[in-house]
Parts: sequence; structure tokens; C-alpha cells
Amino acid sequence: MLPFLMLATDPGRFLHSPLGVQLVTYFPQLDTDALIITAGLFAVAMMMLANAASLLAEVMRARYAHGLGHWLQLRLVRHVLSQPYAYHLRRNSSVLTKTIVNDVDRFTHRIVFPLYDVFCCVSTSFFLLVALFVLEPWAAPLAIFALGSYYGLVFRVLRRRRQGVSQRMNAAMQGQFFVLGQLFSSLKMILTRHCEAFFAKRFGQSSSAYAGAATLIPIYSSGPKYLLEPVAFGALMVWIIAEISAGNDVMRVLPAAGMVAMACYRLLPSLQLLYGRLVVLTSMRHAVDEIVAELRDAAQAAPPPTSPTSERPLSWQRTLELVDVTFTYPNATTSALRQLNLQIRKGEFAGLVGATGSGKSTAADILLGLLEPDEGQVRLDGRPLGREDMPAWRERIGYVPQKVVLLDTTIEENIAFGLPREAIDPERVREAARVAQMLEFIEGHLPHGFQTPAGECGAFLSGGQQQRIGLARALYFEPELLVLDEATSALDNDTVARVIEAIRSNLDGVTILAIAHRLNTVRGCDTIFYMHGGVIECQGRFDELTARCPGFRRLAQLGEATQEAA
Repeated sequence: MLPFLMLATDPGRFLHSPLGVQLVTYFPQLDTDALIITAGLFAVAMMMLANAASLLAEVMRARYAHGLGHWLQLRLVRHVLSQPYAYHLRRNSSVLTKTIVNDVDRFTHRIVFPLYDVFCCVSTSFFLLVALFVLEPWAAPLAIFALGSYYGLVFRVLRRRRQGVSQRMNAAMQGQFFVLGQLFSSLKMILTRHCEAFFAKRFGQSSSAYAGAATLIPIYSSGPKYLLEPVAFGALMVWIIAEISAGNDVMRVLPAAGMVAMACYRLLPSLQLLYGRLVVLTSMRHAVDEIVAELRDAAQAAPPPTSPTSERPLSWQRTLELVDVTFTYPNATTSALRQLNLQIRKGEFAGLVGATGSGKSTAADILLGLLEPDEGQVRLDGRPLGREDMPAWRERIGYVPQKVVLLDTTIEENIAFGLPREAIDPERVREAARVAQMLEFIEGHLPHGFQTPAGECGAFLSGGQQQRIGLARALYFEPELLVLDEATSALDNDTVARVIEAIRSNLDGVTILAIAHRLNTVRGCDTIFYMHGGVIECQGRFDELTARCPGFRRLAQLGEATQEAA
């Protein structure tokens, strides 16, 4: 456009310039009017070509940036899922969610896209400088020196402030995700206690802190442009006044000053855009730091065990044992388990009981391969199980926790947990629900049977119904070992008895380990292990332990007293 405008406004000057002389040598037969028309058509064609190239570049930029974001999110999710259970005990799920979703999104939109803009700005500025050098050889260096020095100085002066903004935004965003995680996981209690204002205030504090920090970014990025105009005008005015004071002819000064002003005016948009993008890049550094920290952990972490889909599930014929197992949680002063020895025979119904904090759930987590003992071994038929064996071992385990987590999808998909819809066997789903004593309710009371949504976290089901869905989930995969970790706490005694009887009569050879506070759940066990202080204090049948184990006897008496009071 610039050569065309110069040709159209002042053909003589343009034709005598170096560029005009070269152009006339290529098109000597064209007069001035034809040359102007030709130059105009050429300018329009170049604009169309440039716009097409810009559109293609935008498409490629978007595909690359969002593809990179997808790759980062998937890698982070796989990294999190590959970590041992102890890793998740140390990490806050809200912070991990923020890193995977929010920080990657910010990295894509506030880092990758601005980096592309920085490259474009540098390229544009370079070609603009080349054009200015051709047209005004002495004004271009002066303009780039003046503007570059100004923006470089401002960028350096504001460095610490930008770092502070980045840290404040990261802390505030973490606070928002943290409060929201607490809010939605405790919603029932919040509504019951009528403490909505407390959580709204906590979220508002983090939201306000984030808004206050984010407000500074456009000030730091755009502020220098508005300061530059009076500064540049003042500098130009000082130059002119100095020339006048020196006795020089002002009419000779004004063209030179105008050329410098024009060069600055041409360069200013590109340099301002470059500066603004660099401000955004440095202000979003916290997102890069969070992602890099997770990826560094992923690179340093031990490779995950082989996926169970490529391993043959481990079967056993005789015994499952914990041998001299000791385990201490991070930052704990005492061990949860101390030289624990436990043996479960194949096909028996075993119970694990004890007061709160005695180590029952920790022992179950080690049997499940979720926690690695500090000392001792897990043995299957006398063979130690290593870390590489655990995925295949867990293929043979059905686990039902006290708090069953249900997905916001159909009852069928909740029972066949983790399977794509096309891989679900409806008959196995129905059989698992029958054994869990849920078939009559699902088919007789739910409007769409197994296709009825469970609601978020099972909101449409009672606590007992959620536990029985969790039990059906475990039974669907036909386990050899079924671990019930307080899994019947929301069921009445009659239902518990029917469920246990249905399991034992329908699943031939299944081994059951029931962890319970209510001793009615374990009254029919073949072997009951009574834990106290991280060790097995005594074991035997219910009547045997009542007769010779004081701690167990106290639990039994308390249970009977509670049942009578009810």
C-alpha cells in the first residue's frame, strides 16, 4: 500500500526514487496513469493474498494451540492416574483439577497464542523497518531506537510487579477451585447448617483477589501507549524549540521532525502489540510453572506398572497373607500398622473389626495394592506380590467402600463401571443387581429401569441404595476376593443378612473380607480378626472372640446396647 499511495499522491517523487527507477525499467511502456492503475490492482491482489495467508495462519495457529492443549491435558491426566494411591493422599484434588483444566487453558490462550502474535509482530516490524529504511533511511533508526528504548525500560521497571500479579492470580485461582471443591462435596451439610454465606464469602474473597490482580494486566500492557503520546509530543516540542533557540530555520526542521514522527507512528502499533503480548506472557507465568512442575514429576516418576489389560489376572488357590507389614502415613508420628500378620483362606468369609483408628482400612488398602508397605509383604499362595503384579491382582478384586461414588449417568453404566456402553453385558448387570438385592427396586420402581440416571453422586438414590449399587458394581466383574469396607453401614440387619447369603450362594468360591464397626455384619464369619493399635490382637469365630478377647467383647456389648436402644 505504501508505494501505491506515494505513487498516487506524488508520481514524480516516486518515479525518481530508487524503487520507482527500478519499477520503470520493468514497465517502460506504461505512462503515469497506467502505472498508477497497475500499482493499485497489484496492491489489491497482494492484499487478498495476504488476507488469505493470514486466514490460513489463523487456522493453523488455532489447530496447533488447541492440539497442544489437548496433548498437555491428556498427558497430565495420564500422569495423575498412573500415580500410586499415596500420591493422591498428599495432593488436593481441586488444585490438580485447576492445573489440568484451567492452567492448560490459560497456557493455550495466554501463552501459545501470544507467542504467535509476538512472532508476527517481530516479522511485521522487520518488514516495516525495511520499507522505512528504503523510503527514509535516517528517520527509521532513530524511531526504532527511541521506541525500543522506551518500551524496554518500561518492561524492565514493571518486571517485579508482573511477577507479583502472576503469583496473586495463581493463589486466588487455587483458592476458588479449593472452595468450590469443598462447597459441592459438602452441599448437603452446608444447606443443613445454613452456612451458605460463609462459603460464599470465602469464594468471594478469592474471586475478588483474582479480579483485582487481573485488572492490573491491561494497565501494565496498555498504559505505556497512553503515556508515550504526551512524552513523544513533548520530546518533539523540545527539539523544535531547541532548533529555534539555536537560530535554525524552523521550516527546515519541520520536515525532518515530521519524518521521524511518521516513522514512529508506523512502528508504534506493532511495538505496542509486541509489548502487550510480552506483558501477558510474563503475567501468566504461574500457569506455565504449574504445568511444568507436574510434567517434571511425570518425567521423574517411576513408570507405571503394566496395564492389566495386557496381563493375565492373578488367581489363587490357598491363602492371601500380610506378613510382618508395617506402614506409616506421611507426616504421621506413629505407624498405622506394626508388624501385622494376617492370613485369609480361599473361599472363607473373613471379618476385620476394631475401634476407629485401629488400622482396618489401611490393612485393606495394602491388600488391594493401593498402598505399599514400608516393611513386610503381601503374599498370594506364599508368593510375594510386587508392584508389577498389582494391576493383575486388582483384576480379581471387587471393592465396595463405605461411601460409594456414583457417576451422573445410568444405573447400568454405574454398575458396569469403567466400561464403554457397547461393552456392557445387560444380563450380567441384571444378575449383579439381583445378588445385591437391587433388582426388584430397579425394575419395579425406577421409571426407566437400568437406564434411569443416578444423578450427580447418586443424588436420586438413598444411602442404602447407593451402597447396593456399589456392591452390584463389584459383583459385575466376578471377583475372587470381595472387600466390603463398611459397605453395608447404611443397610438394615435383615438386608445385610440377605445380601451376604446371596453372595455366598451365587458366587461359588468367592472370598469375602468384611470391614465393619457393626458386629452383626461379621457374626456369621468363618474367621474374625480383631485389630488394636495396628496389630491383630486376636482372631477366631464370633463366639470364641466374645469369650476370650476383652476388646472384642466390649465392642459386642456396645453393639448390643446400641441395638436395644434403637
